[in-house]
Amino acid sequence: FGFLNKEEVLGKTARELNLISKPEQREELTEMLRKYKVVKNFEIESFTRQGASFWISTSIIIIEVENEPCLFSISVDISNRKKAESEVRQLNHFLDTILENIPNMVFVKDADELRFVRFNKAGEKLLGYSRNDLIGKNDYDFFPKEQADFFTVKDREALDRNNVTDIAEEKIKTSTGELWLHTKKIPVANESGKVVYLLGISEDITEQKKAREELLELNTQLGQKVAERTNEVNASEKKFRALIENSADAISMVSENAELLYLSLSFERLFGYTLDDLKDKHPSWMIHPEDAEKVQDVFMNAMKNPGIPQYSIHRLRHKTKEWVYVEGTMSNMLNNKNVKAIVSNFHDITERKNSEEKIKKYTVELERSNKELEQFAYIASHDLQEPLRMVGSYMQLLQKRYKDKLDEDANEFIYYAVDGAMRMKQLINDLLNYSRTNKEGELSNVIFTDVLNDVIQNLKTSIEENNVIINFANMPVIYCDRTQMIQLFQNLISNSIKFKKDDVDPIININAEKVGPNWLFSLEDNGIGIEAQYSDKIFIIFKQLHDKSKYKGTGIGLAIAKKIVERHEGKIWFESTPGNGTTFYFTIKA
Repeated sequence: FGFLNKEEVLGKTARELNLISKPEQREELTEMLRKYKVVKNFEIESFTRQGASFWISTSIIIIEVENEPCLFSISVDISNRKKAESEVRQLNHFLDTILENIPNMVFVKDADELRFVRFNKAGEKLLGYSRNDLIGKNDYDFFPKEQADFFTVKDREALDRNNVTDIAEEKIKTSTGELWLHTKKIPVANESGKVVYLLGISEDITEQKKAREELLELNTQLGQKVAERTNEVNASEKKFRALIENSADAISMVSENAELLYLSLSFERLFGYTLDDLKDKHPSWMIHPEDAEKVQDVFMNAMKNPGIPQYSIHRLRHKTKEWVYVEGTMSNMLNNKNVKAIVSNFHDITERKNSEEKIKKYTVELERSNKELEQFAYIASHDLQEPLRMVGSYMQLLQKRYKDKLDEDANEFIYYAVDGAMRMKQLINDLLNYSRTNKEGELSNVIFTDVLNDVIQNLKTSIEENNVIINFANMPVIYCDRTQMIQLFQNLISNSIKFKKDDVDPIININAEKVGPNWLFSLEDNGIGIEAQYSDKIFIIFKQLHDKSKYKGTGIGLAIAKKIVERHEGKIWFESTPGNGTTFYFTIKA
């Protein structure tokens, strides 16, 4: 208390000496003495005569001295202990603050019964439960038995091995739905080395699992303090390194001056280099010359935007001198006092890039082949026109001039020759139309009512000769190739007229309805129908399923229809019952 001698104290009351400075403490102590006659280890904040604060623990009993009640007090200075307790509280608050701000789920279970003892805010949000619901309970209280069994087996596996268990993927059913997690489970020992807790760190990888999105977040985030203690234990650097080294990504850290500071073991596995192999080389040495400028831009963007990952795909040199395609991020963590480096993490996508190159090459070759085939078909068909025209003309002239001078057989032969030439001409025209189908025409908003009216006009003679009835209404407007839509409907309607029943007037019903992102058209007739066994052949070029002498044609019309529909990102098919007509269906992207 700062008194110079006992004479300054003797004969004075505690209040006169200001031994208990705070009124509330003085009143509490007085009440305890009045009620219990004894006080043990009562903690008091007091002040010296010079005004310095200190803490004491006092015990007081009432005794009689010369028949007078007196207070017998023993006080111990506990200032150091109180200071230590304050520091511990501050440290716990600091650790709790970090734990609550970690974006991944962090939980702690006791090692005996695997009951939850700690849970952070990210975990509450992820599972949809409050920590009050979780603390003191185990997995069987929340999850299906099969799922809880899996978690328990993995927990015991980590505890029995006393080592980090990495669960790359685990499915979990929560109150908000089904999720996929990447979880690491880490045994935590007390000061005597006995494992008393199990620390779990879970990252939500649902989106990556569903969409196979590329991993764009820095693995250096794993370097943040995620393993917070419940028993006043500092985060372990060894555990942090274990997480990094077990990552599938190659991780490197360089200084602001491009000095290589760290390489993960996965980096060595991916590229074959150790830190010693590269310590005297500039990082740009590994970059493919064609990618150097791009990587430099990524580096500059990272320098301008600290903490924001910069995405990149480029090539790096393997120790075997082969080039490895990598994908990943570079992040400026120079301002992070725990990192102080530019951190890169990449994974190997060489196989994917090689596949993309093969697909690109095959696509180019296929386009070239298609163009050559189209050109060949056009030239061949065009060059056949003139000699065929000559043959047909002279045969018709021969038939006209010498019809009465030739016998019946000769006239029949001439008829077959003229008919063959006409069918050959039609075949060549159809072949030319088929070769032109892939060529992109002008796209516009097409009114399908006008398209059908044009088709009916084009087929007017055939429609009138066969007494055809065509019904349609409420046709849509679609952005497409108008000319090809006319050709499509003309081919389908012509097909229905051609394969009509004898002595039955053809009726054709055309409808359209919006189904998802497409318009679904149907063209229904009452013709002779199609056998189901021909469903795979009917759209193949030159395939005719009926007697050519009865049903004239080249077998190209439906093949052209199929190409037109596919060019408009649609599909075409049919449903039919022999003798009861056929319905053709096709879709056009809206």
